Amino acid sequence: GIPMAHLSVYPVHFAGTTIGILYEDEEVHSFLTFLFADVHTQADSPEPLLSFHQSGQDYVLTLDEEPQYTGGLGVQCAAVLFDLVIFNLLRANNTGVAVHAGAVAYHEHDTVILLPGPSGSGKSHMSAWLTAQGCAYLTDELVFFPQNQPDQLLAFARPCCIKSQAVAVIKQLLPLDPPHPLLEDEQGIIVPHRTLNPGYTGISSAPNL
Repeated sequence: GIPMAHLSVYPVHFAGTTIGILYEDEEVHSFLTFLFADVHTQADSPEPLLSFHQSGQDYVLTLDEEPQYTGGLGVQCAAVLFDLVIFNLLRANNTGVAVHAGAVAYHEHDTVILLPGPSGSGKSHMSAWLTAQGCAYLTDELVFFPQNQPDQLLAFARPCCIKSQAVAVIKQLLPLDPPHPLLEDEQGIIVPHRTLNPGYTGISSAPNL
């Protein structure tokens, strides 16, 4: 077994709930930071629900010790991890309404555009394009409306996750020398939203319809 001193917990916080991801090396920490930098919290580490460990050349991602993914730290691993994190952040949360949608803000950040739709409908592609046109990125996946704060929204501010069929279009929006690293493989590309528009401010106002 791995000595406990070598294990760390990476907390991810959203809509009042925090889950922990157990990891053991710097490569996984860098991967988690790339994916969750804007939803990471420095609060007390929760009991870990998910964990990464190495098995030969692969990483194994487990949920409650049940394997969910085996392979490299690429786009497919990120997709599985995002699904698990979001599901488990929301499954016991009855404090508001979650909407599967992209979101950006414009007009001096006082108006929010919601882009609802099922997986594969183009939320990420449109969120990335609008961000590159000068909108303030909020999310390409999930917004949450707290029931006791009708004038607030919480956006799950992950990087833009672009499926393979839209990669060529999104790459045309990127600077020639992107200031932030990208994650790319045959499954698609994950683009830090600050590469598309560095003016991220973490807006929390509800949509002005």
